[in-house]
Amino acid sequence: VGKRGGFSCLHGRPLMCKANCCNKNNICLSLRSGGQKGQEGTFLPFLPSRHSCPPGGTIFGMDHPSKKQRGKFVVILGPSGVGKSVVMRALKEKHPALHFPKSATTRARRQGEAADLYHFLSEEEFDSSIAQGKFLEYQTVHGIARYGTLLEEILPFVDAGKIVLREIEVQGFDAIRMDKRFAGPASPYPLQSIFILPESKEQLIAHITRRSPISEEELQHRLQSMEKEMTYASLCDARVMSREGKIAETIAEIERLIGLKH
Repeated sequence: VGKRGGFSCLHGRPLMCKANCCNKNNICLSLRSGGQKGQEGTFLPFLPSRHSCPPGGTIFGMDHPSKKQRGKFVVILGPSGVGKSVVMRALKEKHPALHFPKSATTRARRQGEAADLYHFLSEEEFDSSIAQGKFLEYQTVHGIARYGTLLEEILPFVDAGKIVLREIEVQGFDAIRMDKRFAGPASPYPLQSIFILPESKEQLIAHITRRSPISEEELQHRLQSMEKEMTYASLCDARVMSREGKIAETIAEIERLIGLKH
């Protein structure tokens, strides 16, 4: 409950509803209202016409006097080998309250792979999602499988006051920064972009070749891609240098930029 008035779910955070307090039709039956901060408040049922929760639990369209502050969508980008995945893993471990969207993909699920990172879709399902406008962005990777960012993984969580954090490729960033929902100061959804810079080309080469052996032809192809990716640094809101052996400093600076450290 807010400082005065407002609603929160009996089993979840303000403006969030967990499955164990919803009926089979995703109708929340145990919102609570009332009181000063620190008071219990009164529990009351809500009729389906007043409130419903979509799968995943975010409450939409609540008409109440104390709306939670809207969150923001933060994208992390940078050239291959700069350490984006390391940064994302660290942020996920340190800040579980952040939302890390799952990607949709047409690639086959690997043996024993859980569904906590991806929505696995058939080619037909992916095409249908495109036709229905469900993607914020999508692309084909390595000329084989398609990957995309679903709007349902972004907008409801920003509306609920969450910081949504996603690693993105430059092609995806083009689509996002030109989307009317995120483009410009008057856009309805706040977007923050952070580019991770390498110390040098040699640093990137060392990181890439250390992960797995690659041919000289593949290395040159990667370097060409890096040059293109580096041109996006000036398009981002902030830039952070990834210094060799100082990844903790890089993570701390990104936390500061996002507003996770004061």
